[in-house]
Amino acid sequence: MEAIAITDHAPAIPDGAHPWHFQNLKAIPREIYGVKILYGAEVNILDLEGNIDLADEVLEKLDVVNASIHAPCYKDGDATDHTSAYLAIVNNPLVDVICHSGSPAFVYDYEKIIDLAKKNHKLIEINNHSLRVREWVLVGVFSAEKLRKYAKKKKSE
Repeated sequence: MEAIAITDHAPAIPDGAHPWHFQNLKAIPREIYGVKILYGAEVNILDLEGNIDLADEVLEKLDVVNASIHAPCYKDGDATDHTSAYLAIVNNPLVDVICHSGSPAFVYDYEKIIDLAKKNHKLIEINNHSLRVREWVLVGVFSAEKLRKYAKKKKSE
């Protein structure tokens, strides 16, 4: 293993870490037993405009910033609304990864977001918590599979 990222949920999610947690990651050595330590956070997308729950001055000190929609922190909408939120996130220079993508609860225009993510050098997580066995698991599997196929197509371009 070359590196590992330490991330935790940001403050808006119930029981999320306080902003000080992310500011104090510097107490952890940058390398342990030859493994590089990356400081990070999983910020919460709060609204349809793509606002997130950690200040820029905190994010600027992190190595990796994941952004996710979590139901307790997010005003629900439709696919157009979710696409708007993700567009803002993909255009945020302080965010590196869109996480929990493919959730049937927050469907968006995959093609539009993947195209922009590729252009902006962002990662998109496909494997996500939403694929757990639930009454709507087949919708989640379909969403993630659709996302995976389009991402694979774009990779070859």
